[in-house]
Amino acid sequence: MGRHKSRRRSKQGKIIIITSICLLFIMTAGYAAFSTNISITTKGNVYSKTNIYVSNAGNDETGKGTKDNPYQTISKAYDFAASEATIYVMDDLIIDESIDFDQDKKITLTSEDTEVNSLLRGQTNQYLLMITAGEVTMTNITFDGQNKEVNFNLVSVMYATLNLNEETTIQNNISSADTGGGSGAYYSTLNIDGAKIINNQARGGSGGGVVVASADMIMNGGEISGNTANNCSGGGIILWKASENDIGSTFTLKNGQIINNTASYRGGGIYFETGSTYSNEGGTVTNNIPTDVGTNG
Repeated sequence: MGRHKSRRRSKQGKIIIITSICLLFIMTAGYAAFSTNISITTKGNVYSKTNIYVSNAGNDETGKGTKDNPYQTISKAYDFAASEATIYVMDDLIIDESIDFDQDKKITLTSEDTEVNSLLRGQTNQYLLMITAGEVTMTNITFDGQNKEVNFNLVSVMYATLNLNEETTIQNNISSADTGGGSGAYYSTLNIDGAKIINNQARGGSGGGVVVASADMIMNGGEISGNTANNCSGGGIILWKASENDIGSTFTLKNGQIINNTASYRGGGIYFETGSTYSNEGGTVTNNIPTDVGTNG
């Protein structure tokens, strides 16, 4: 009898050990799966946002990018933007450090409500915004150089796409360098559909309003006016090659107006160099000095 009890106890002990091992294995596998899930979730960036708010009264350290608790800078908002997102500017912002959009994202930059808010040049003497990747659409927003003489334009796009839509304005910039007054497009696509590029100056070169260098520009509506190339050509727009061995630029004017721009040489409205092309399919080019359109071809 004692021997049978001993065997039963031994058998029960083995069962307990085996059961414990199985439970330990299940718990370990579950933890591994849970850890893997955390890792995957983190790599997917659980913090990325599709609607992000920026305010002068916001905070980049404690803000959450929400309407009630916004960030303070567009750079912070861009870093936390999802692959496709909208950044809402809630009030006027002073831009003291240049903003870089350098990731393959599709971003809309706009004011938070129907009032048009401004990004104003502060201490930076370079661009306010440089776009080197992805696609950016601007609507209902103003970039203002505040008539400070600096070394760069306000908005540049390189190897990317920029859409300037309704109620977007690029204005009041004075550039002493050969980068254009208002905006520059390099190896890129620039679409203007209702925006205004006005009252900019290129004191160090050509393209008072826009420099288009080995890039494609299409204008479906809007206005390029009151811009000046003080020492060269293309008061409104200049089209050229970014370098001697590059392809030329193209500009198709489908609608909109290029008026009242001034150059000290040729092409008060539009100037295009050999290798670049310009076609007018329904827009207005008038009252530019010394000539509406000029070319060295």
